[in-house]
Amino acid sequence: SEAPPIVEDVDVVELLRSQVEAARRLDDRRTIDYSVDGVRTIAADRGELGEAVWNVIENALKYAPDAPIHLSASRTNGHAVITVRDEGPGMSESERLHAFERFYRGDRRGEITGSGLGLAIAKRAVERAGGDISIDSAPGQGTAVIIKI
Repeated sequence: SEAPPIVEDVDVVELLRSQVEAARRLDDRRTIDYSVDGVRTIAADRGELGEAVWNVIENALKYAPDAPIHLSASRTNGHAVITVRDEGPGMSESERLHAFERFYRGDRRGEITGSGLGLAIAKRAVERAGGDISIDSAPGQGTAVIIKI
């Protein structure tokens, strides 16, 4: 049986800053930035929330090469919202509908290495925190992955 999440107040600025620094270490030529507005902490399991955000960033690094990545955190309708947005090629409706399935790799899977588990892991972590994760994307318009807790 899985251990329950250890819920604590996670400092949002520290979380996003550390995630952006890690992403910049992997790709120091790309614009990767973050902003925080109106939310200081999120009640969640620090490790699981960090893993969820990292898996989303890692997807943006892989599937939107050279495109800027923007992380933002805000509070909307009582929920903390973390958004990871890229300016990459975007996703087809089919890709968007299947993106959170284990082992799903998308239409460009032949070009990109990976297991197809990143977004499935992110979804599981967000749901364990009592949250929701969704994707806003269209071909040619980039992708935004939205985590609400």
